[in-house]
Amino acid sequence: MRTKSFADLKPIIFKIIVLAFMFGFGFLPSIGQMTPLGMRVFGIFFGSIFGWVAVSLIWTSCVGVVALGLCAYNSLGDTFTAVYGSQTAVMLLCCIFACALIAKTDLASVIVQALTSLKIAQKDPFIMSFFVFLSAWIIGTLSHCLVAGLLLLSIYDNMSAKGGVPKQHPTNSYWATGISIAATFGDLTFPFRPVAYAILGTYTAFTGQAVPFIQYEAIVLPFLFLILITYVLLGKYVLRVDMHFFNNTALFQQTTKATKKQKTALIFLGLMLIAMFLPSLFGTGTSILDVFMNKLGLGGIALICIAVMMFWQVEGKPLMDLQELSSEFQWGPYLCISYLMPLASTISSDASGITATLNGWFEPFLSVLSPMVFLSVVILLVILMTNVINNMVAAMIFITILYSLEPTLGTSLNFTAATLAIMLGAYFACLTPAANPLMAYIFTLKGLIRIKSQFMYGAISCILMYILTLCVFYPLAARIF
Repeated sequence: MRTKSFADLKPIIFKIIVLAFMFGFGFLPSIGQMTPLGMRVFGIFFGSIFGWVAVSLIWTSCVGVVALGLCAYNSLGDTFTAVYGSQTAVMLLCCIFACALIAKTDLASVIVQALTSLKIAQKDPFIMSFFVFLSAWIIGTLSHCLVAGLLLLSIYDNMSAKGGVPKQHPTNSYWATGISIAATFGDLTFPFRPVAYAILGTYTAFTGQAVPFIQYEAIVLPFLFLILITYVLLGKYVLRVDMHFFNNTALFQQTTKATKKQKTALIFLGLMLIAMFLPSLFGTGTSILDVFMNKLGLGGIALICIAVMMFWQVEGKPLMDLQELSSEFQWGPYLCISYLMPLASTISSDASGITATLNGWFEPFLSVLSPMVFLSVVILLVILMTNVINNMVAAMIFITILYSLEPTLGTSLNFTAATLAIMLGAYFACLTPAANPLMAYIFTLKGLIRIKSQFMYGAISCILMYILTLCVFYPLAARIF
């Protein structure tokens, strides 16, 4: 009989560690100013972080809901209402089904072909690379960063073979890193995208206000474009990436036309994105439209959009069939984000004492660091951590720390701009295989990339984005907010 190795026992050991934190941490003596509730919630939060990284999003989130219900709510029924019955949960449900429609209809391929077949994209290999990265961003916005990354990496692999790029050539790492960055940015394009909404929900939990959607788009969209453009310019004029392999315009010729269902899906998904902006255009007044839009909310709008797509017929069948799309549904993000919102709210409450404790821990550092230096250190730590743990988790940790220190930092820091800067830093995950699932996949492509080159381009990209965030994004965001 084969003796079980540590690798066999590791999943069980990790799950036991998660359970120990979630259900046992509260029995330890209080830390700092944490109350008994705060100790239990802190244990749940830490157990969730470890579980999301080491076990799985689904299992950890399910256990976390039970643990949270036993300490922070009157009953599990109240917990289920807070977790799965909120506007956030409904909006997430609908958006993830919309992402599944993208994957099911293969709409991503149509978008890539449309952009890369443009004449301007074929004038210069670096311009071509920008449109490939832009394709990854758009597909990541409409579906999932992993879907976008896998599709574009597959297309690039085929393109590099046609162009005669040697295996493990540094140029491959340049393209792979750009595709990874752009695909990941899809989560940030709109503030109602599931992960971005969850991170901004932490801001709402502390401030009681939502980040204005219009202002968000006014600063985040141009900045993401700036990063992609700067990355291309850096490759061309500073790094001198060898791109002579891609001077053949035949590499990107549109070969297939979009089907009727793909065109219809693209139109309806575009309308859905526009509809998600509507609540931000109405205030809290007493007019009929204000009252109606506030009652409807993002969850209601998303449900209406899904219902319309289920009603609309294309070639005798509904455009959206939830039964067919169920196999494409991303349960991990849905369960994780739905649970994270009430957990963040409980962490930030005065009853937990967690914010007071964190303030006490970090206050000594603030006596020698100016607010801007402090922010620069926080963003650097976020970038380092997001390349080791889940980006959403990294953002949650440091946004919580930021607002815990608000009484000390005072008005010398723009907290809304700082929140968005931290959120951006949490998405600069392109350095290590642990950064995100897409990077883990890239590091397995040993026939395509060289590990040393991949680390080099990842490090250069993180430094570039860090400098741009501190020197460009934060000052401009501080003016807008």
